[in-house]
Amino acid sequence: MEVDPNRIEYLLEKFSANEVTEAEFKELCQLINTDENEPVIKAKLFQDLENTPFSSLDQSVMDKMLQQAVYQAAKPVKRMFSWRRLTSVAAVIVFLALGSYYLFLKTNEKPATAKTPMAVPNDVAPGKDGAILTLADGRQIVLDNASDGKITDEAIKNGNVLSYQDAPTTPVTYNTMSTPKGRMYSLVLPDGSKVWLNAASSIRFPTAFIEAERRVEITGEAYFEVVHDASKPFHVVANDMDVQDLGTHFDINAYSDEESLKTTLLEGSVLVTSKGLKRAAVLTPGQQSIVDKNALTVNKNVETDEIIAWKNGQFVFNSTSLEQLMKQISRWYDVDVEYKGQIPQENFTGIVSRSSNLSQVLNIVKQAGVRLEVQGNKITVTP
Repeated sequence: MEVDPNRIEYLLEKFSANEVTEAEFKELCQLINTDENEPVIKAKLFQDLENTPFSSLDQSVMDKMLQQAVYQAAKPVKRMFSWRRLTSVAAVIVFLALGSYYLFLKTNEKPATAKTPMAVPNDVAPGKDGAILTLADGRQIVLDNASDGKITDEAIKNGNVLSYQDAPTTPVTYNTMSTPKGRMYSLVLPDGSKVWLNAASSIRFPTAFIEAERRVEITGEAYFEVVHDASKPFHVVANDMDVQDLGTHFDINAYSDEESLKTTLLEGSVLVTSKGLKRAAVLTPGQQSIVDKNALTVNKNVETDEIIAWKNGQFVFNSTSLEQLMKQISRWYDVDVEYKGQIPQENFTGIVSRSSNLSQVLNIVKQAGVRLEVQGNKITVTP
């Protein structure tokens, strides 16, 4: 999709002035993602960065940035990361390409100045692979420290994956894998179904599936790739909600500090049942069920890549509220978040690597105008 450079320049200027329409923004994203337009975009990027502390980025770094510059290029976006404070398209490009490091901002008063990065004493490293396995007799095994190989009679550890052998035993016992804040881990159940646990989550499961139904229980968030077996249905129980696999890849978000339970379907089909509400819904790919204390509703058009970004090592924000963003930060970096006064009504859109240190993520939030104070493992958001 090669066009006159003047058209690209026109769209960039409209974006910078926050006057771009949704259709024009979509067009701009497509242009940025087209190889033939790379020289024009690159020239603009260097122009906007020439007075920033990072203007010395070399050609190879810039090439890599441009390859990853746009988050879901054709996706309609109503407001990029605090749009009213962004006056440079370079800010968005750099943020999306190297979002784990910096978001450049330029103000009307000081158009060539990037805000000073926030200093975080005793910076917090990102979360990592790790979990605790609790056996039926109460013994606990810290998988972070365990060597690869056989952990129990049924389980084998290989890196960040714990696999259970398909060897029915009697009597069946139940194990629980839990991830503290700042940890995530993967599990292969006895039937070969795969589970990814997000931070501050748990799964209780049998060491063998010998009953008429396969049933596990979770808290927090987990992503499932289930081996379908029509003769032995697979159920995931989260609080009052039951999700039955009908041949499926799906994500369940059931954190206790959230107002609703969400099931998002990527492949296949699931039956979601709320026992308390006595309601049920069958989901097809791209749909999400939302269960709260009053209703079971279905969102028929969700961005599934955003939902499972945590599994792929990213934070993906799409008009995400500050409160929701800080919840994710709290879980992954094992920090507490407190608000003084009303919670700022900011929405965020962008991608940040989960391998970033806490200070790098907080700098991005700060650049949007949110005031933060960090003391130890506590973050205070102030008016």
